[in-house]
Amino acid sequence: MPADKGDKLRAWEQIRVLAEENDVYVFCVSDEPVPQTEFATLSALVREVQVVQLSSLSVLWSACRALFSGLPFQVAYYRNSEAYTKLEAFVQRTDPDAVFFQLVRMAPYRKAAGNRTTVLDFMDCMSHNVYLRLQTEGFPDRIFWRSEYKRLLRYEAAVQKEFTRSCIISGRDRDTLPFAEKEQVQIVSNGIDLERFCPSGKAPECDLLFVGNLGYKPNIEACVWLVREILPLLHQKNVYPSLRLVGSNPDTRVQELSAVKNVELHASVPDTVPYYQSARIMVAPMRINTGQQNKVLEAMACGLPVITTSNANDGIRAPESCVCVGDTAEELAAHILSLLNDPARTREMGQRARLFVEEHFSWHTHTRVLQQLLSAN
Repeated sequence: MPADKGDKLRAWEQIRVLAEENDVYVFCVSDEPVPQTEFATLSALVREVQVVQLSSLSVLWSACRALFSGLPFQVAYYRNSEAYTKLEAFVQRTDPDAVFFQLVRMAPYRKAAGNRTTVLDFMDCMSHNVYLRLQTEGFPDRIFWRSEYKRLLRYEAAVQKEFTRSCIISGRDRDTLPFAEKEQVQIVSNGIDLERFCPSGKAPECDLLFVGNLGYKPNIEACVWLVREILPLLHQKNVYPSLRLVGSNPDTRVQELSAVKNVELHASVPDTVPYYQSARIMVAPMRINTGQQNKVLEAMACGLPVITTSNANDGIRAPESCVCVGDTAEELAAHILSLLNDPARTREMGQRARLFVEEHFSWHTHTRVLQQLLSAN
């Protein structure tokens, strides 16, 4: 809370759908204060919400202990004895039929569920995500991420055996899991709120759009690549498309990009839908990502053609009728120029993008799979 990142959005939508037919209790471990408005919204949806906020001191202590425990640092970061005790009491009092754990970061809390059915959502393969990040890190950060990668390989392989069942966001991500029993992991894809994310029919106000958490490493890298290397190839042809970078927590490297001609930064906006609805083309040049890109699905639901990388499209598998795929600055620039010069094709691709999402990415359809995992004996 708030649902401003992919994992939070996935949790929110799954809770929303599950709560339509089930009594849902939510237990959160957070490293930052939860806004009261977000807490109230979630509380109105479920039977009960309990939040344990970790102190900076406890987080630091947990990270230091990870040096000697062998746990991945991002797992140790959230491991807290007080939170464990409170979760154990919460489970005993509410007595759920099944307990759902989101991300391997919550796996240390597994035993608090007792003998109940447990489901772990890997969401994406975290070790592979770190492996991709390693390719862009320099010294000395690379030393830390290499260690984290090795820790995650061991941990993901070991922890999946502790849960009744597990799930992941896509077949591409399942294939990268570091253990032999990966075929037992059920695919539970993301979905899109098709009523909220929809075309407006209005004339576009900008040519290109990028949406995401602008303080997140893969998004920072994508924005910098787009503005510093891809757009200059268009500028050489005297083409200066307008670009909006939209999202929360912009890193200083992203903030600096607004100094480039026709580049606008819209930070911490209350709603991204109007930005999708007022753009001509979505550009998502993601190189170090795993999972499914919600930004791509949201753009497609709003009737935008998408220009992205094969890495980003692998988790969605959208056809070339609604997505242009390229893996070099030259390929992506060529796609941008082609669509800017062909408005009819751009509109047609956007219409097909909407149809593709309607057919393949319903939250109700995919959460039904999760319901079966939680209900099966």
